[in-house]
Amino acid sequence: MCNDVMVLNNQPQLNVQTKPVEPLVEGGAQIQQVLNIECLTDFSDAPLLNIKFRYGGALQNLTLKLPVTINKFFQPTEMSSHDFFQRWKQLSQPQQEAQKIFKANHSMDTEVLKAKLLGLGSALLDNVDPNPENYVCAGVIQTKSQQVGCLLRLEPNAQAQWVTGIIFTSTDMVWSREREAERPPLSVILPRFYLGAESDVTQDRLASLGISYVLSVSRCSPQPSFLPRSRYLRIPIDDSLWDDLLPWIPQALHFIDAAMSSGASVLVHCAAGISRSPALAVAYIMYSLGMDLDHAYRYFDPSLNRHLTVVEGFVCPNDPRSYVVGGITPLVGSPMANRS
Repeated sequence: MCNDVMVLNNQPQLNVQTKPVEPLVEGGAQIQQVLNIECLTDFSDAPLLNIKFRYGGALQNLTLKLPVTINKFFQPTEMSSHDFFQRWKQLSQPQQEAQKIFKANHSMDTEVLKAKLLGLGSALLDNVDPNPENYVCAGVIQTKSQQVGCLLRLEPNAQAQWVTGIIFTSTDMVWSREREAERPPLSVILPRFYLGAESDVTQDRLASLGISYVLSVSRCSPQPSFLPRSRYLRIPIDDSLWDDLLPWIPQALHFIDAAMSSGASVLVHCAAGISRSPALAVAYIMYSLGMDLDHAYRYFDPSLNRHLTVVEGFVCPNDPRSYVVGGITPLVGSPMANRS
């Protein structure tokens, strides 16, 4: 059997080199093909291994995807709690952050989770997160062109069997691949009350839906120039452990309710539409319909449940189901107050 091995370096982000092998392989024998893979810059597509050989006179061709992912180039980084969260605060740009919420298909065994996180190649940092149920990791992706610092926080919810993963990087490498892929579509929560993301705030998009008021739950999202200042409200908080949404809720609910009372439509958004803005949407349901938290959750479309799970940890990290919108009662005369 004649053997010809070639790596299809199908992206310029990797430099793949192979060592030559014997041109003839006897039946039942094995050969080892050594590959040297250099990461030039961040990548998402795994390299392909193309194997061509003749067997019984017929040409055979196999193409295999190599198990080479960006985390193979991680260098673990040990950090103290102070250094970790100080760095976490500094990585505040929306394009430096990605979140993913997913259902736990297996038991949330502590040792299994630790083993999986260590398998990523980053350092698992013990006694760093103030919530002992969470896991945090740190590492640097080594590429030829740059070093990319990465911070990871995994927030399991054993009761709900959901896991929230948050990653920050020192570059915008997570934005285009993860944020846009995982971001939920703009959703109608109530008539004339929309939930979305920063990318939904375009003049054409808002005009097509008749939205004339925007509430931005973000410190750095740009204010749209086409909206009058009176029709735009910014709640300047980040999606972090230190920013408290609660003090801003009365002002936000007043803005939403005033707009809807006038017959206008409102969009509430944050960077990705999966944490801060859903938290406010839940609060508005409680406020306008007189619901408690459990009933407000059930009011949302089931397709949004995976995105709303993050609200539990965001509004009340220690006891997610005990969150109360302090001092907020249903508004008499609210456009939604009599809705059943």
